[in-house]
Amino acid sequence: MTHNRRSPTKNFLLIGVATASLMLAVSAYGWIQLPAGAELPIHWNLAGEIDRTTGKVEGLLALPAISMATFCFLSLIPKIEPSKLETTHSAKVFLATGVVFGAVMLSLQILVVAAALR
Repeated sequence: MTHNRRSPTKNFLLIGVATASLMLAVSAYGWIQLPAGAELPIHWNLAGEIDRTTGKVEGLLALPAISMATFCFLSLIPKIEPSKLETTHSAKVFLATGVVFGAVMLSLQILVVAAALR
């Protein structure tokens, strides 16, 4: 019996697509709930105070775009790494990195939308 397993890079990109999709769902919810001209917080100082805001487009779409771009870049590392590192040896760590990064980015997106909806 042969197993048709996806490469770690493809699985990593699937994690990225899933993360970006969830982030866009959070963005869509925020877009519907927020009034036109709403300002979203996108930066907090060390005291936890909002010190930069932006409009809906940047505030709701920047993080999903950054997330997907980062996933795409990181998925290239096994191909451009000088020794052509075989990711099958480190597939679990590679995929865990994607899950953790995705969770952090999704959490940030939720934080931005939740703070704007206050």
